[in-house]
Amino acid sequence: MGDLFGEFAFASPFCTIPLTGACIQECLIATRSSPKPAPNFLHCDAGVVVDAATHAIESINGAPFKCDKVYRVATDRVLLMGLNVIEPLMAYVSAHVAVPSEESCRPVKDIVLEACMKDEWRRLVGFSQFDADGDGELTADELRAGLGKVFSEIDIDGNGRVSREELANFVGRAGGHASLLPQLIIALDVNGDGMIDRGEFTSLAF
Repeated sequence: MGDLFGEFAFASPFCTIPLTGACIQECLIATRSSPKPAPNFLHCDAGVVVDAATHAIESINGAPFKCDKVYRVATDRVLLMGLNVIEPLMAYVSAHVAVPSEESCRPVKDIVLEACMKDEWRRLVGFSQFDADGDGELTADELRAGLGKVFSEIDIDGNGRVSREELANFVGRAGGHASLLPQLIIALDVNGDGMIDRGEFTSLAF
């Protein structure tokens, strides 16, 4: 956790905006043409395959990249306001996109922390054991059945909600770290009652 927070020194409000594939491609080439290390070097998530030599985008989330397609892109809001002067981005946003207000954005720390905690949840729960037919693929039915079974095991008193104490017991048995308990709860506790109900728990399937 210390390393995770250390990587994000600033709040960095992130927002999602529509960008054409052509604009995204222009931005990548423009920011990656400078000698490394360059402060405005744009990075992509793991779902984007980019040619290391030409910086041409080959695919996004397994689908062929299309310049004329409009993609939903998550980015730091300050880049839309001119930080690092990414000219193709600034020109496109000025002509086609309303910059979201800072209040409507989410701090990148929150986004990354939520994703990391859901990954930790899936590790603790043991998603691989849900593959009932052993075909290497998890169906929606297998996920629902598996998560339902694990929830019942964690919910010791059977009241339909997992308390901090019940979660601590489960995390200890699963070999997790007690220091992560608060963040594990926050990652799933949609209604903010400090507990995790069955509906919140099944959100791990998505």
